[in-house]
Amino acid sequence: MKTLLLFFVLCLPCLTISGQAIKSITPIKAIPYPYTLLENPKEFKVLADNAIVMTAGKETDLHNPANGSYYRHNAPKFLFTPDANFVFSARVKPFFENQYDGGAILLYSDSENWAKVLLEYIDNKPILGISVIKDKITDDAYFIPLGKDVFLSVTKVGKVVNFLTSPDGKVWTVIREFVYHKPAQLRIGFYAQSPIGNSCQVEFSDITYSGTKE
Repeated sequence: MKTLLLFFVLCLPCLTISGQAIKSITPIKAIPYPYTLLENPKEFKVLADNAIVMTAGKETDLHNPANGSYYRHNAPKFLFTPDANFVFSARVKPFFENQYDGGAILLYSDSENWAKVLLEYIDNKPILGISVIKDKITDDAYFIPLGKDVFLSVTKVGKVVNFLTSPDGKVWTVIREFVYHKPAQLRIGFYAQSPIGNSCQVEFSDITYSGTKE
């Protein structure tokens, strides 16, 4: 029994989970709170104290176009409840195979209220897409990043949120500032998508988090 327990503990950093909904599983040292996986990622791996990989399955998306023509909410999500004020960042590296494949940092209250900064593949180039969704109505903005992976960050002080980007995780540029409208139910984390493909693997590494209660 002791040998089996030791083997389990030693294997925790490389835990792999496929095709199931899991809550509060293997701790990640960089994130001090329990987390939840929603919408059944095709695969999930804890790579290190500050790195995970999540794979989205076929035709998965989190998108609400401005014209309201459709609404999709089936992308796998990694979420935890943060402090009242926080700084959260990671290097986001999708392994692009199909149009619109991507990975994001996500703020999430419920299916109709969320915000994201997404690195996705559009017309053979990576694009940063920012969406702030309030009561299922979207406000979008788009930028062209410098490469196929990027450091992304979200900060929150009171109700004010900033999305930032960086090529190296050291020098940051603010790309969106807004008031988040539903902070009482807020969770934060990551998600992956493959809207027209069979899958997309996204590596989230160099994860950092710090927060204060007030």
